[in-house]
Amino acid sequence: MPTLILSSNYNTDSKILRKAAQALKWETFRFGGDNIPTWYEHKDTAHAIYCTVPKAFDVAARLDSFLLGCSSEWLANLPAQFSRRRIEVRDLKHAMSVKENCFIKPALGKSFDAAVKTGQSLISQASHLPATLLVQISEVVEWETEYRCFISNNEVMTLSPYRRGAVTFSSYASPLRGPRDELDAASKFANSVLNSVPRHRRSWKFC
Repeated sequence: MPTLILSSNYNTDSKILRKAAQALKWETFRFGGDNIPTWYEHKDTAHAIYCTVPKAFDVAARLDSFLLGCSSEWLANLPAQFSRRRIEVRDLKHAMSVKENCFIKPALGKSFDAAVKTGQSLISQASHLPATLLVQISEVVEWETEYRCFISNNEVMTLSPYRRGAVTFSSYASPLRGPRDELDAASKFANSVLNSVPRHRRSWKFC
């Protein structure tokens, strides 16, 4: 039976995920701090890890596992017809020298808050991080609608609006809704992105 391993952070997402896993008869547990319980025998056991990076990489290594995800260059290398904006990947040192307002975020993980900012404002938030940290620098755009998609085997399995106009998803108690034609259009677009990018550029193995 697969095992779901969750971080010690009791947020809403992790609670919902744990409840769903238990409904499927999976074993579930949370690790305390940075420690995996000594009783857990991970050899030959299928397991899923729910944890933010970079800690997720450490947890996976202790379990002799690899995490699959997109490379730091994935978004920047998308055809312009999909991104419709300028996106570059640079090191943190370069990002701190940017003069104009840009949308700046870590290329992988969440080591500092993603936001529209200049390089000068980034210094106070990220000066403690390695100068070689990869950062995405993107042209600022206005979003009308944003959907989050869940992908399995190169296909959109489900999706939902994260933002519609000025309203952003804030609670599972009052989820955003989208009309059927908008849902279909978002799914079609996401699948077209998946089908246009070679598989070797889509996936990357992290250890």
